[in-house]
Amino acid sequence: MRARDCVSGCMRWGTQDFHVAITELVPGRTLIETELDSGVVTTFTVLPVDGGGDCHVTISTELKNREGMLGSIEKMMTTLFLRRVYAEELRLLSEVVQGRGKGDIDER
Repeated sequence: MRARDCVSGCMRWGTQDFHVAITELVPGRTLIETELDSGVVTTFTVLPVDGGGDCHVTISTELKNREGMLGSIEKMMTTLFLRRVYAEELRLLSEVVQGRGKGDIDER
């Protein structure tokens, strides 16, 4: 699948194209998104709580960082950036679940 994403707000950073493979590891619960050019793997996990009336969503990403001081800085900056991205993703997901949002995926 090819997807276009607004990285940290389209007006600030512009859009970025991704070529990803998506697998459903656990049907209805776990999606694995692998960015084919970089090998970055992001896992989306949805677990029902309170008898299924609510759910807990976890998004995690595995990256290969450099060694040494540069790798430490890279890891810190990536973590800060991804926290903002994930917070926005969870907000959008909440809107969709509550019927206020709209999907916007380009499956070319």
